[in-house]
Amino acid sequence: MSTWKKVLTSDDLSTGSGSNLSTSNLEQEDSTRTYKVRPEYTDGDGLLEFNGVFGSSASFPSPIPLLQLNAEVSTHEVYLSAISGTYIGSNGGSRYQLPQANTCSAGKFMVGSTSTASVFDTVDEVLKPGGSGLFHSENDAVNVGDDVPIRLEDDSVLLYDDSENKFVHVTVSQLVAAGSKLRTTLIFSREAEAASNFYLNGMNNIAHSADFGYTVPRKCRVAGGSLSYIKSASSGVTVGGGKRVKVVKNGAETGPASFPFGTDYSGQGVAVGDPVFASLTALGGSNELAFTAGDRVSIRMQSSPSSEFASKYQVILVLEDTA
Repeated sequence: MSTWKKVLTSDDLSTGSGSNLSTSNLEQEDSTRTYKVRPEYTDGDGLLEFNGVFGSSASFPSPIPLLQLNAEVSTHEVYLSAISGTYIGSNGGSRYQLPQANTCSAGKFMVGSTSTASVFDTVDEVLKPGGSGLFHSENDAVNVGDDVPIRLEDDSVLLYDDSENKFVHVTVSQLVAAGSKLRTTLIFSREAEAASNFYLNGMNNIAHSADFGYTVPRKCRVAGGSLSYIKSASSGVTVGGGKRVKVVKNGAETGPASFPFGTDYSGQGVAVGDPVFASLTALGGSNELAFTAGDRVSIRMQSSPSSEFASKYQVILVLEDTA
């Protein structure tokens, strides 16, 4: 019985249907080989095309292009695609998916997200609190997320955390709390002449004493202050005389902490009738004076010599939070 075999001619090797003669995998030998794409416009705009073989369906039409090199008029485009998007990396392993083309508009650039999908974001989207390029969930204590309210006290600023080697967002209130401590300023004064030991008055010239003064609003310590007064031209006032500030806490007038600015007298060497100005710096150690919320504080001036008169006393006491 005869068998039939097809004889190939040069016509069978032409382009078009049936020109692919391979029935098994094609392997290239270890040698240099040039692959030429067909001339532009000979087959529409397609120059090079590799298609995947998948079953045809409404969701995945067949064939699905894996690589296409097209040349359109005044435009050259390369398309790389797969069933569920375009990926960079090993198939089935660590890989990142490129974002959809319709998400790439003017002023955007590609950034990686916390998942395998990359996104196109504007610089504002990347730098905002919780932005794809800067949010660090492991550092929530200093880095604010998407729920930052748009309020003046809670607006955030972008800072570089040198210890973490990355940028983080910090709210304005966090920044103020980290860079400085809340302070309370208390003002004491007395217009009339006085000598020896006496209490200064509080706001609106309200008289203070060991049993009455300002109430401390929070846990704090004496951080600094200032003193000013005018030496009287009365008898007993000397160039060598001066005043010092004694802070009275809850009526107690004893102990080194009563003199947080030291025991020196300010104004010694100032001429009679001249003003005295002094900036008072709090000292640490045994001279540090601390308060808790609800403590009472008043100022008792002391004179040296005790007979020296002065007027227009003003003391500013600065309290710094220690909580």
